[in-house]
Amino acid sequence: MKRNTFVAFSCFLGLLFFCFLPNTNVYGATIKATNGVLDLSNSKISKHKLSGQWEFYWNELIPPKALKKRVSPKIYTPIPHQWKDVIHNGQKLSSFGYATYRLQIILPDNEVGTVKAISLPNIASNYKVWVNGELMAEAGQVGVTEKTSIPANSSILFSFVPHEKTIELVLHVSNFSQRKSGIWSYIEFGNQQEIINKSLNYSIINGFLVGSLLIIGVYHFVMYLFRTKEILNLFFSMTCIALVFRILFLEGNMSSLVFPNAPWEIKQKVEYISSFISMTFFNYYLHYFLGFKLRTIYLKGVCIFHILLSLFVLLTPGKISTLILPYYSVVLIIIFFNLVLLSSYVLRTKDRTYQFNFIAISIFFIFIVNDVLYYLNFIQSVDLVPIGLLLYIFLQAILLSIRISKSFNHEEQLKEELTKINSNLETEVENRTKEIVQINNQLQHALNARLDLISSISHEMRSPLTTIKSYTKGIIDGIINDEYKKHSKTIYEETIFMERMLDDLFELSLLELEQYKFYFELVEPVPYFKKLFQKYHYEVTQSKLDFKLEVRTNKQVQINIDTIRMEQVFINLIRNALKNTNEGSITVEINCDFDFVSVSIIDTGVGIDPQMIPAIFTKFIKMNNEKNMKSSGIGLSICKEIVKTHGGEMNVTSSLGHGSNFTFTIPAIHTLSCEDKQTILEHA
Repeated sequence: MKRNTFVAFSCFLGLLFFCFLPNTNVYGATIKATNGVLDLSNSKISKHKLSGQWEFYWNELIPPKALKKRVSPKIYTPIPHQWKDVIHNGQKLSSFGYATYRLQIILPDNEVGTVKAISLPNIASNYKVWVNGELMAEAGQVGVTEKTSIPANSSILFSFVPHEKTIELVLHVSNFSQRKSGIWSYIEFGNQQEIINKSLNYSIINGFLVGSLLIIGVYHFVMYLFRTKEILNLFFSMTCIALVFRILFLEGNMSSLVFPNAPWEIKQKVEYISSFISMTFFNYYLHYFLGFKLRTIYLKGVCIFHILLSLFVLLTPGKISTLILPYYSVVLIIIFFNLVLLSSYVLRTKDRTYQFNFIAISIFFIFIVNDVLYYLNFIQSVDLVPIGLLLYIFLQAILLSIRISKSFNHEEQLKEELTKINSNLETEVENRTKEIVQINNQLQHALNARLDLISSISHEMRSPLTTIKSYTKGIIDGIINDEYKKHSKTIYEETIFMERMLDDLFELSLLELEQYKFYFELVEPVPYFKKLFQKYHYEVTQSKLDFKLEVRTNKQVQINIDTIRMEQVFINLIRNALKNTNEGSITVEINCDFDFVSVSIIDTGVGIDPQMIPAIFTKFIKMNNEKNMKSSGIGLSICKEIVKTHGGEMNVTSSLGHGSNFTFTIPAIHTLSCEDKQTILEHA
C-alpha cells in the first residue's frame, strides 16, 4: 500500500510538471531575421519570437527618420544577446553604454491592416521603441550618460495596426546601472489576442504564486505563534514570505503594479536581499525537517554568508551589486546540491515523507540549474523555478502538516502512557488524599454551620426569652396582678414563636442536607395554582386588599412537583406580601412556556431596601418594617431550598415604596399541544 502511494505521488508530480510546462508549439515555425530583415511573408502569423540578426548601432541614438538615410550598419547582432558579448573593432563592448536596434518585418499581404501586438521583455536597463516612425512605448529614460539615464525594470505590451507590408521596429537602449545590457531576452510579435493571452497567463501564474505563498506563509507563522516550540513553522513561513517579495520584484513585472513609483535601485536590492533571506531560512527549515539541526557550524556559516551578501547589496549601487549574481549562482547550486544529498541520506529511514521530499527537491534542483543557466545566458529556455517552487512549497506544507500531526499524536500517546503509569503508582495515595480532604471539608463545613447556627439561634431567641423572663419575673414579684391573663397570653405567643422557629430550623436543615423526602407527581400548573389562589383568596381579601390572578401561556405544559411543598412556597410568599402591604393589591402571575413555568407574587407594599436584596434568601435576614418583627427570617430560605430541589430558581426585584416581585421558576418536563400565544387574564 505504501509503495503504491509513493509511485502515485511521483506520477502526480510528473503530471503537474508537464501540465505547467510552457507550450512551445504555439509559436510559428522558427524563422530568424537575416541582416536586419525578418521575412514572414510566407508564414502564418500567430506568435513569433523576433530572433536573429538585428541592425546594431553602438553608442548612437539614431531617430527612425534618420535611420532610413543610413547605409547598412557596420554590425549585425543576434537577438537575444547582450551587447557586452558583441565584438566591435576587435574588442568586446562594455556593459555600460547606449545603442540603437533596428529590425524590418515583412508581413503576408493578408495580414496588412490587422491588429498586431509586441511584447517587450525586461530590456537592460531602459528603452524607447518606435513602430514605423511612431513612438509606441518607453521604460525609464534613455540617456548617453549615467546622469541622464534612468533605469526601469518592467515589461511592456502594446498593440498597433500595420498599414504597410513592411514594419520597421526601432529601439533606443541605454544601460549604466547593472550587469546585463541590451536585449537579452526574446521580443514577441504576433496577433493581438495571442500576445495578450500569453502575457495574461504569465500574470495569473505569478499572482497565483504570490497569493499561495503569502497564505501559506502567514498560516504557518500564526501556527508558530500558537506553538512556539514548533520552530519548523517559523522557518517555513519566513521562507514563503521572503519568496513573495522575490517574485514581486523579480524583473519588476508585478512590483510596477504594486509599487509603481519605487526607484529601480530599491527594487533591485529588495529582489536580491529577499532571495538571500529565503535561502537562509530554507536551509534552516530543511536541516531541521530532516533532523540535521546539530550542523550548527554549517547553518551559521550559511546565515553569515547571506547577511554579508545582503549588506553588500544594500551598500553598493546596482552596477556593482549585480556583478555578484554569476558567482552566487554557483554557490546556490552547491548549496542546493548539498540539500539534495542530505535528503538522500535519510531515505534509509523508510519514512514516506522523506521520500516525497527527496523527489520534490531533486526536481526543484534541476529547475534551479535550468534557470541559473538561462539567466546567465548560457542556454535558451523558460523560467521553470516558479513552477517548481509552487509544487515544492505546496508539498512541504503537506509534509509539515503530516509532521506536526505525527508530533501531536506521539505526544498524546506518551501522555496517555505516562498518565497510566502515574495513575497505577499514585492511585492509592490519591484515593487516601481525596478521602482526607473530603472529610476535612465536611468537618470544616459542619463546624462553620454549627457556629453560625448557634450564633443565629442565640440571637433570634434572645428577644422572646427576654420577654418571657421579664413577664414571669413580674408575676413572681407581684408587680403584675391586674393584667395577668393578658401577659400570660404574651408569654404563650412567645413560646409558640420559639417553637415555630425551631421547627423551621429543623426543616431547613433537612432540606440543606437533602434528607427531606419529596413526593413528586405530574400536574398541570394552571389548574394547580388556580386552586391555591382560590384557597387563600378569603385570607387576602379579609385584609381589604385586591387579590388578582393573571395567567399568560404559550403552551399547555406539565410540571413534576411535590404539591404539598410547592403549596408551602406559595402561601409563604402570599403571607410575606400580606405582612408588607397596607393597601393596594397582591397579584399572582403564572407564565407557561416551552421549557419552564414561572409564578410571580407581586405586591404594592413597602418594598425592600436594594442593599438587602442580595442577602434576602439568607437565614435570619428580616425586612426592616414593623409588621415583620415576629418573623423568624427562615421562611424565604426554606422556599428557595424547596424550589431548588425542584430544579428551579427563585429571585426578587423590589425598591422601597414600590412593592416587591418574588418569582420562582420550575422546569416544564412535558409539552402538550395547544393554541399558540393564548393569553388568559382573570381577576378575583
